[in-house]
Amino acid sequence: MQKLCAAMCLLLIVAPTPSLADEGPDTAPAKLRELCTERPGLTTAACTVDPGHLQVEIGIADWERDKDSDARQDQLKLGDIQLRYGLADRTELQISWSTYVRTATRDYEAGSLTHMHGIGDVTIGLKQNLKHPQEKANGFAAAILPYASLATGTNGGGDGDWSAGLIIPLSYKFSDAAALALSPRVAAEVDEDRSGRHLAYG
Repeated sequence: MQKLCAAMCLLLIVAPTPSLADEGPDTAPAKLRELCTERPGLTTAACTVDPGHLQVEIGIADWERDKDSDARQDQLKLGDIQLRYGLADRTELQISWSTYVRTATRDYEAGSLTHMHGIGDVTIGLKQNLKHPQEKANGFAAAILPYASLATGTNGGGDGDWSAGLIIPLSYKFSDAAALALSPRVAAEVDEDRSGRHLAYG
């Protein structure tokens, strides 16, 4: 199955003033990490948000095409919102929601074209960084991200049932100009008929 993705993303950052480290008379502001973002991009970053800080990432538009010999599906998402909150030094909570989803499916065998649109599902995840919580640190970085999607979508905007999975963000940064990144994933995804689940990976 071929997948084509195109995204235009706007990043909004909301970060409260860092707390002061309680170290006696020589108190100094705590040093913040480099900005860690997951948008725009086709992979999931291994880095995490600073503890006690909230980061909001908003995708203006995202288009995706899945195509095989029997059918083609185009999906457009508008206002894709992700909230990321640092729970601990290497742990963050993620909540994602698509405010509008439009899906067009063309069945080549039946010669039909169907459209569905509505509000998308809510996805909750917990990312645990295993190595290098900062995005701009050179070398190897890794994390695990278990997640679950709740069936909150309307009018075909969501999958119609819950799903869950695990993403393992991996990256190796050689320098500021060169890096490799992978996001292996395994999931219990909702069947095409929107009833039941099947194993998927990628």
